[in-house]
Amino acid sequence: MADRFNPGRAKKYFSPKFLKHHVYVGSAGAKKRAEEVFQRRGKAVSTVLCLTMRELVQLAGEIHAQQETFGRSPRKLFKTERAYDYWSRGGSQSKEKQRATLHTSRFAYGVKWQGEIYVMAHFEA
Repeated sequence: MADRFNPGRAKKYFSPKFLKHHVYVGSAGAKKRAEEVFQRRGKAVSTVLCLTMRELVQLAGEIHAQQETFGRSPRKLFKTERAYDYWSRGGSQSKEKQRATLHTSRFAYGVKWQGEIYVMAHFEA
């Protein structure tokens, strides 16, 4: 693994499946658009991160900085250092399972080894 973080390659710190299903990258004013995308992803996807490109780079930098920690305990859940926006759905009643709610908070995530680095591969609200 390279010692220096390359902001231009921020997406490499997320598994392709995680990026496809759980990350929406848009402008700060695109929260409503993110909700629309989230609603189309189906019930199996219960959370979608809503990030600006700057936030994506920040989160990737955080993952880059934690590579040694991930290597010591890769099955552990880790918590983000700062809060991010994400849409989630769920609840005990059917109508709650359809409704999307915007949250801003730190969240837990899991990693997996992919090639030469650990990447974010699992989201825990």
